[in-house]
Amino acid sequence: MVGLLAATVATAPGCTCNKSEVSVDDAAAFGGVVVEAPVAAPDGLLADVFVATPNASWQRVQRGVGGTLGILPSTLGSLTCALAGLDPSLGAEIDGAALATGAIADDPKDLAWALAMKIAEPRRARDVLFESETARYSPRPIAGGGMLLLAPKGGGRLSLAVALAPGGYLVIARNEDDLSRLGPYAYRTVPTKPVPEGGALVLDAPTTALKGPLRARVSSLWDAARGDLAKKDDAARAAHGGRAPDYGDPRAVLALLDGAMQSRLAMLGDLSRARVVVDVRETSLRADLVVTPGAADGPSSAAFSSMHPGDAAPLLEANDSPLAVLFRDDAGGRAQTAADVEDAVKKALGERLAEPEAKRLHGAIDGWTKARGDWTTLGLIGTDGLFVRTPATNGDAADHAIREFLSLVSVAPLKQGLRIHDVTVGAGTAQVVYGDPPAKGAQPKKANVAWGAKGGEIGVTVTTLTPPTSATPQTKKIGEDPVIASLVRALDATVTFAAVVQPLKLDPARANAAAAPAIVAWGKRAKGAYLRVEASDVLARELLKMRSGF
Repeated sequence: MVGLLAATVATAPGCTCNKSEVSVDDAAAFGGVVVEAPVAAPDGLLADVFVATPNASWQRVQRGVGGTLGILPSTLGSLTCALAGLDPSLGAEIDGAALATGAIADDPKDLAWALAMKIAEPRRARDVLFESETARYSPRPIAGGGMLLLAPKGGGRLSLAVALAPGGYLVIARNEDDLSRLGPYAYRTVPTKPVPEGGALVLDAPTTALKGPLRARVSSLWDAARGDLAKKDDAARAAHGGRAPDYGDPRAVLALLDGAMQSRLAMLGDLSRARVVVDVRETSLRADLVVTPGAADGPSSAAFSSMHPGDAAPLLEANDSPLAVLFRDDAGGRAQTAADVEDAVKKALGERLAEPEAKRLHGAIDGWTKARGDWTTLGLIGTDGLFVRTPATNGDAADHAIREFLSLVSVAPLKQGLRIHDVTVGAGTAQVVYGDPPAKGAQPKKANVAWGAKGGEIGVTVTTLTPPTSATPQTKKIGEDPVIASLVRALDATVTFAAVVQPLKLDPARANAAAAPAIVAWGKRAKGAYLRVEASDVLARELLKMRSGF
């Protein structure tokens, strides 16, 4: 009864909230019950937010990444005060060891959000904020339960909307509308849910979000991008008398992209749950998107059941380069990929691809598909070329397929689109002259291709280096670096796609610096699938420096 009276007083219109009132926090302190019950999910909800150990996780990021992060406040309370423009003395009142909860929702212009943080001593926080003689804020009741919005005395605005809420919560949001819309759900409902394990930060998207606002947002973004590409194609055709391009058909390519996107949108709407788990590790920051399929006969279950994961170990043998990528599939998957690639090329080229060349294209793709094994790695050789490796099931078939590809790029329409001038093929090597016609006296651009089967693998390199590199260049392997090896091995035998990205190697001044990798992987665990992005602390620190102009 005392709690009910307290809630009524706290939310009454015109409440001045002076020291003489009875608040919900006062009632709780004297053994009363906070009566605010959980509320329904707000319209457009995208995800529930859980921050398990705010202070410890943030301080670990600061130590590991450093740089500009190192000069920011080291606690959740102090950081919140700095971002919101609050009195710094309030920072000590926020419990950085307690669970913080929040919500993210769709918004016509941007993403709406709210975050609720526990206050260690609610009574003292009220005194600091607006009840003491030196208090700098005035409280104002707002829609959404018993929240009291903080407004600076004497006018002005805070950088974020901030409110004190029953139960001992400080709630922040982008603006007052978000606070009213999402605040009650953030501090009254999300704390009643089971706390997901395994991460410092968890974003939990329910089925309703996947089928509704999240799918709608992704679809809207794609519609806008597709419309922009179509307009550019129309403008290009108009500039050339309405005729189609000499090489390829953008409309056909756009139709292929649209088909692929529509199938993925169908998968998104069919998922039963999606969860983003961010983990602050010893030397890296890891984010996993974990998705659970819907009905057994739905598109997501079908897609996940067709995945045939394995280990990422072949990546460790790849050249130490800015990018190395691994694909894994079985015989059925390879055949489907080959059919999709062939169909895409034929649709893009349309009638420009004559029947004889179309048959040769089929033979080359089919031959390569049957010659390669269940994994393929490819990547860059410095900034001057690329490599491909795969188990060799048939070395002669691979040699024939590569030769057929090289002969195809020297005939129309591929010759025009790729700007190929000449192709010279030898025994396991080829030279391709390409690019715009060189200026008078200048040397034409040349690419050297080398391939061969050795040790049960097929190796192919394409490089602009002189002299040509061999099919299996003897360079440092990325697995020799313990940081990269650790990140790759942590993927276990679960991946169908994985990539090691070292963007700093694209900068000659940083090419020989300490390893600064990131891992991107797509794989399968149990009945679901996951997408992982993990960046080393070194990479995060260097990117921050570059962004800051250092």
